[in-house]
Amino acid sequence: IPKYPFLHLVSLALVWISSQGSGLMLDSMCSDVCEYEEYLNGQRAEGMMSSFRTFTAKACNALCGVTTGLALKFCGYDPTKLEQGGLDVSVFLKLKALYIILPIVGSIGIIIIFCFYPLTKKRVQEIHEELEKRRAAAAAGVTPQ
Repeated sequence: IPKYPFLHLVSLALVWISSQGSGLMLDSMCSDVCEYEEYLNGQRAEGMMSSFRTFTAKACNALCGVTTGLALKFCGYDPTKLEQGGLDVSVFLKLKALYIILPIVGSIGIIIIFCFYPLTKKRVQEIHEELEKRRAAAAAGVTPQ
């Protein structure tokens, strides 16, 4: 809205909050998954998990770049028209809709994915306690039963 240009900061703030929250969740989930891996087969895989997260982050950045170009094309943005006299109002309305809708859809999608995460707090605590028992038994030279 030209009259209130600062309103786009609200969208940016909401996206920032959700991205920071999901980042924190992913960090704690990665440690849970590493402990679960150790629980299942006795080996930890922090390096593999870290490399997978790094690859995924880079792939997401590339996908965002491609998606941005496709979104501009979909909305009818043409830089030559902009130089020649301006764009249609419909282009701006489509861009505004995408600017609002995509972050909301993304945040809702992340929340839904987090809801299907199978390791609950109780289950993670049980796994942690079992691993502590195994480590204590290994340090004492006793084979766990």
